[in-house]
Amino acid sequence: MAAGRDINLALLFVDEGVCEAQKLPVCFASVMSVKMTIADPSQIISELRKMTVEFEFPARAAKSISVRDALVRYGIGRTKLYELLGNGSIEARKLGAKTLVDVHSADTFFQSLPGFRQSQT
Repeated sequence: MAAGRDINLALLFVDEGVCEAQKLPVCFASVMSVKMTIADPSQIISELRKMTVEFEFPARAAKSISVRDALVRYGIGRTKLYELLGNGSIEARKLGAKTLVDVHSADTFFQSLPGFRQSQT
């Protein structure tokens, strides 16, 4: 049996999105290095297909989002959102006339809600 050959690969991951603040398309890219040992160079593609790569881009998440984006993200209505802002359950800031909802505050609030339990009848 032939000895394996060490190879190094650089994989490029690309993700597209939209900058909410400026409504412009943006592209994020990151590179991951992979080392593997194979006996036959023709195996490279088949070996890569066997790999499961779960890749998350570095935290570039928005710290605040618009009221409209918060309504979509959390699946609630405008009245309920302003109720939660008014009673301090969720934090927000004002930038001129625009209300910016604090994502960390809202995520924390929604994660603290009790789980749904279906009643037994």
